[in-house]
Amino acid sequence: MSLPKQLKIGTRGSPLALWQANWVASQIRAKAPETQVDLIQVVTSGDRLKDVSLKDQGGKGLFVKEIEEQLLEGRIDLAVHSVKDVPGKLPKGLLLSAILERADPRDAFLSRVATSLKDLPQGATVGTSSPRRMVQLKQMRPDLHIVEYRGNVETRMRKMEAGEVDATILAVAGLERLGLTDHICDYFKIEEMIPAIGQGAVGIETRHDNADLNVWLQENIHHRETGLCVAAERALLLAIEGDCHTPVAGHAQLHRDELHMWACYATPTGERVVHVESEGRALSPERLGEHVAQELQCQL
Repeated sequence: MSLPKQLKIGTRGSPLALWQANWVASQIRAKAPETQVDLIQVVTSGDRLKDVSLKDQGGKGLFVKEIEEQLLEGRIDLAVHSVKDVPGKLPKGLLLSAILERADPRDAFLSRVATSLKDLPQGATVGTSSPRRMVQLKQMRPDLHIVEYRGNVETRMRKMEAGEVDATILAVAGLERLGLTDHICDYFKIEEMIPAIGQGAVGIETRHDNADLNVWLQENIHHRETGLCVAAERALLLAIEGDCHTPVAGHAQLHRDELHMWACYATPTGERVVHVESEGRALSPERLGEHVAQELQCQL
């Protein structure tokens, strides 16, 4: 099966988004050198609304909405996303047709005053816009002053160096892809700061009716191990009906024919936080995600 003569990839214009889109494009070109692959930059609502809280405007779906609209209209052939930015429920007619191999899924600690979270001074200010990170930080360090903190990776690092906050938490994968790992002071273990759903993974979104492209991506680009893990994580997100107001985290790892999952769920205010650790068959990733979601909801 061959690809058409031209493919248009939709992407945000941030440095990290462009890195990811170019990565996907390079893999397609390597497997189908006869196909011209072009990047189409799309400005999303999340990019425009830089000075407001995401939770007040519709959540992380703001980073994919306009790209998905162009996909449905046929103006682009596929969209490249950080999977952690993709809501659990996709628009009718769209699917995640391929997941690329996941990078380091952990969170990183960055600070101008300390080498680790435990070394931060009492009452230090930490910047993050992630409810998931907020509740887990508060569990580890209830004394911290946590403030809303938006912007791309480079912007958040500049704000910290300018003294707006004492520390921030960023995804290791993004820092690796941008060549910024020298700024990492410490790495969180998976079980102490459970990552976002799909963190570290890049997903390709396409139309259901583009069957030939979907099959080609599955056969040539899709990473099976990452795909199984992400399927379990996204099943958890969908079952729990989490949105930007709901702090939820989930991460799965494949060990032979078993999936191991860590998950965290909290009330919107973060007053109550529950954790679940579970295992399930790799051939039934959605069942594991749904089971973990049920356990979290029962305990909360």
